[in-house]
Amino acid sequence: MVKKIYDIIPGEKKSSGQEQEYSCMPRKEKKRFSFWQAALIAIVVIAGVLYFVFPGKADVTVYPKTEDISVDGNITVDSSAAVVDSANNIVPGIIFTGDNKKIYTETYQSTGTGDNVSKSTGTIRVYNKIKPAKALSLVTGTRFLSASGELIYRADSAFTIPAAKDDSTPGSVDVKVTAAEAGTKYNIKSDTFSVPGLSGSEYYLNISAETISGSPISGGQDSQVKIASKDDISSAKDKFQNKYSDVAKQALIATIPQGYEYLADDIVPDFNNLSVSAKQGDQVETFTVSSTISTQVLVFRKDDMNKLGEALLKTGTSEMKTIVADSISYVINSKTALKNGKIQMAVTFKAKTYSLPDNTLLMSSLKGKDKSYSISVLENDPDVEKVEIELSPFWQLKIPNDSSKINISTKF
Repeated sequence: MVKKIYDIIPGEKKSSGQEQEYSCMPRKEKKRFSFWQAALIAIVVIAGVLYFVFPGKADVTVYPKTEDISVDGNITVDSSAAVVDSANNIVPGIIFTGDNKKIYTETYQSTGTGDNVSKSTGTIRVYNKIKPAKALSLVTGTRFLSASGELIYRADSAFTIPAAKDDSTPGSVDVKVTAAEAGTKYNIKSDTFSVPGLSGSEYYLNISAETISGSPISGGQDSQVKIASKDDISSAKDKFQNKYSDVAKQALIATIPQGYEYLADDIVPDFNNLSVSAKQGDQVETFTVSSTISTQVLVFRKDDMNKLGEALLKTGTSEMKTIVADSISYVINSKTALKNGKIQMAVTFKAKTYSLPDNTLLMSSLKGKDKSYSISVLENDPDVEKVEIELSPFWQLKIPNDSSKINISTKF
C-alpha cells in the first residue's frame, strides 16, 4: 500500500488572543504529457506550418492522340532567292564549289613486258705486220673473231690499216665495232681477235686486233623489261577517276555546314587536264596520272524546307489541329536540274497533328479535384491518349485550387 506523505501547512489565525489552529492537508500531484502525446502535437503543428509555408503543386502531363497527315508539292530550290516564298513554293539555295586548283596525283604499276635487246659496241685496235710493209684496206662488216672462237664483232665502216713502220712497230688503226648478236655475253673488258675473212691468205697471220686498255666493249642486253601497255594506261585512268571522284565529293561535302541539305548524285566531278606521265610502250616500272577536279552542288536549309512544308500542310488541315513540333519530314520523289542554279523537285511532306481541350476546360477538370478523378475525366476525352499527374509535397491529396500551382505540359 502506497504511503501518503503530508506536509504540515500553517492554519489560518482566527482572532487575536486565541490559540492558533493548524491543519494537515495532502499536496495535489502535477499533470504531465506523455511522450507520444507531445510527439503527436508536434506533428500536427509542423504539418500545419508546412501546409501554409509550402502550398501544394500539381504537374499534369497530357499525352494527346496524334494523326498522320501528308501533302505533295512541286518545290523549286533557287540560288537567286533570299527567303522562303510559300506562295510560289520556292526555297532559297546556295551553290557550294570545291577546290578546283588542287592537283590530285596517283602512281600506278606497269604490267606490260618487252624484250630489252641490244648489241655490244666498242672500239678495238687493228695491227698490220705485213712484210714487205704495205697498207691494207678492209670493207664495212669485216669480222673480228675473239680468241675463244665464240664471239664475233663487225666493223661499223670500211677502214685502212697503215703499213708497218719497221719490224718492231706494226701499223695500226682504231676501228669501231658492233657485236654480231645481242646479249650480255658480248660485253667484254679485254680480248684479242683474228680476221677470219683473211684465212688462207698471206695476210691472215699478219693482221690481228685487241681491245684498247680502259675501253671495254659494252651495252649488250637480252632481258625483259616492264613497259606501260595500252591496258595499263586505260585501267589507270579508270581507277584514278573512280577514286578521286569520291575524294573530291567528300572534300566538297566537308565544307557544307550542318543544317543544310544536298543531293549527293548532283555532285558530278569534272576532271580538268587529266594527264598520264607515260605513253603506250614506254619502258617504265611505274607512271602517274594527275588532274585537277571541279565540283559544285546546290544546297538548301532543312529548316527552310520544313517551313515551306508546314505552310503546305496547314493549308489542308483543320484549324483545331496543331502540328507536333519537330514532326515534319519530307521525301524527294524526283528532281530536275534547271539552268541558272535551280532545281525543281516533287516532294511529299509528312507530319503529326493533335488537338487538346481548351485551357479553361482542362483547369475545370483539375482544380481542387481528386487525382484519380481528374485522370479519369481527361482520359475520356477522345483527343487524349493518357494523363499523368504528380502532386507535391507528398502529403498533398488533391490538386490545388490555385491555377498558378497547376503546371500542364504535353508529351507525344
